[in-house]
Amino acid sequence: MRGVAPVVVGAIGHRTLSADHVDRIRIDCAHVLERHRIALPSTDVVLLTSLAEGADALAAEAAVGLNIPVVALLPMNRAEYARDFESAAAIEQHEHLLLAASVIDGPSLGSTTREAAYQRCARELAATCGTLVAVWDGTAPDLPAGTADTVYFTLPGVSGLPDLSHGPATLATEHPLVLCIDSAAAAPVTRIESVDSATQWDGVPDHASVRIDEFNREAADSEIHTEGSVVGRLFTAADALAVRMQSRHRRWTIILLALGVFAVASVDTQQQIEQRWFFGIQVLGILLMLTLWWLLSRWRIKDRFQEYRALAEGARVQMVWRDAGIDDSVSNYYLAGSGVEGVWIRRALRGSRLVERSMTSLGSDATDARAWMEDQVTYFEGSHGRGGAIAKSHRKARRCSTLAIVAVATSLVGFIPDVMQLVLGVDLDARFVSWCFVLRGVGVACAAAFVAYSELMGFEQVSRRYQLSAAHFRQALVDFDRADTNEGRLSVVRVMGIEALREAGDWLALHATRGVRPV
Repeated sequence: MRGVAPVVVGAIGHRTLSADHVDRIRIDCAHVLERHRIALPSTDVVLLTSLAEGADALAAEAAVGLNIPVVALLPMNRAEYARDFESAAAIEQHEHLLLAASVIDGPSLGSTTREAAYQRCARELAATCGTLVAVWDGTAPDLPAGTADTVYFTLPGVSGLPDLSHGPATLATEHPLVLCIDSAAAAPVTRIESVDSATQWDGVPDHASVRIDEFNREAADSEIHTEGSVVGRLFTAADALAVRMQSRHRRWTIILLALGVFAVASVDTQQQIEQRWFFGIQVLGILLMLTLWWLLSRWRIKDRFQEYRALAEGARVQMVWRDAGIDDSVSNYYLAGSGVEGVWIRRALRGSRLVERSMTSLGSDATDARAWMEDQVTYFEGSHGRGGAIAKSHRKARRCSTLAIVAVATSLVGFIPDVMQLVLGVDLDARFVSWCFVLRGVGVACAAAFVAYSELMGFEQVSRRYQLSAAHFRQALVDFDRADTNEGRLSVVRVMGIEALREAGDWLALHATRGVRPV
């Protein structure tokens, strides 16, 4: 494994192809896959296809030739799907590729039409992948679930055929990079921005795939030990990196605020210390503060902490749902419309769940889900005399407020000479007056720093959110125990998973605007 979160390249295309174009299509598909593997050195590239006759099969053959894993997402179960392969050669090719791929069987048709089943599968494929390779001749869609219909669905702002699949509306928000292979065109691979806009592809994957590769590289560099299921490994890596980034964010924020205190206090008191050496230290401190501020913006420690924490929370809920037997993706309910950060997190969750679905069957016991809800209540409220996250946030907020009050009281000492001169008319020693003036500047700067630190960390807001979360999970435990059927218990687990995802998304949005700035 090259990383804990895979990048998925999807492949769709026409079933009927000219024999003269088969070799070129296979080469072009291999070119796309190889360029992704080179551009994403820390990440496993996975091909996702339905293994239909024609372009799907050619893309799968190209992936197998490059030793790239293939996941086959079938629109229906294998027996029903096999009826769509008519020639003996197509059946033999399909069965051979099934042996080389990890297969996710679709549901039985039942009352669902074949068109709806194909469209549901094609749209899930398009929403799951980071890059969609479409072997397409450029014609407008005339058939649901056809190549053109899927391309139109994938492009932002383009209306395709009616949705027969009744899939999650959030599937359409992913908008992967769309690459078109048209065997009749002069350019081998083109990038489709809209129906009327196409440019030659420069070989660079989309931004979300690059962010996933950065996450994988950071996990590898940190030597985080991961084991277990695919989503479990993703959770372990994201959680460990979030803890490290949080510690670094706090440490560097304290250092930055300390330099800010020195800068403000030194400017305020420089007239009292008329020494050349002090001026040099003052300039050095201000330069260090500005340099650190610039470096923090480049390192993105705070942003990475927030994104990794959001990714870990999504993976945690996905594991709970899997073990309880809920066959659904958390990305259908998570961070929709939240910008670039949300896209790469959702893609990482979708890709990991995809690979896990092809390897692991769903659980059937909701007991672990109840334990998860109990653990959440314990985390928020604490147990056996040990304070939970709510108490810790309160304590940190009070500590910052106390320190700010002490700093303000210290600054008031600096007004003693002014008061004594105004009330008593007494002139005090010049050195004492200077020191009082220094205390005034230092006290005010420290008070501002403590208030700024408390605001940056959002202790009060986090505490209120934790109280609400604890109340939700307490009620969920009551509802879970009252449910007399497994379906009722699973409904509670699903609702609480969605609630946990909403709270994690709100937390990310709340802290996204809290920048680190000098006092």
